[in-house]
Amino acid sequence: MRNILLFLSMILISTSSFAEKYDHIQYDKGFASSLSKMSVDEFYISMNKQINVINTQFPKKIDLITTVNNLTLSHNEKSLNYNITLDIDSKSLNDINQIKSFFNNGYKKIRIEQICGRGFLRSWVEGGVIIRDIINDKNGCYLATVTINKLDCHKK
Repeated sequence: MRNILLFLSMILISTSSFAEKYDHIQYDKGFASSLSKMSVDEFYISMNKQINVINTQFPKKIDLITTVNNLTLSHNEKSLNYNITLDIDSKSLNDINQIKSFFNNGYKKIRIEQICGRGFLRSWVEGGVIIRDIINDKNGCYLATVTINKLDCHKK
């Protein structure tokens, strides 16, 4: 139980660091306002080049246990996916279900606050972009996917 509490505390700290690291990034407001009118293909084409440039900065360790590996786009929907590795071995933790529950509840609430409370990301989500954190442990073991969409910002 102590391992899990320590792990969850570290994730909360990591989440705060994650937002702080990327507060300085500026995005084109004209692009954000045109998102709702874009098809999935138009979104993919316009974002793909930018994502390739941004990905030259990754992988990037953003705190003691969190590394953002890269950003990806989906071909099926307007989504921006953050591929994240936590420097932990999930096999050493006692209750993986508790950890997954944390990501789907506590972590998601924090990410909703970060995404829906920030101008550029909120405008992207309002324009129909889905933001997704795909989280694995250091061995590549899948932990969770946390998805934030327009409805999450409206519940806020």
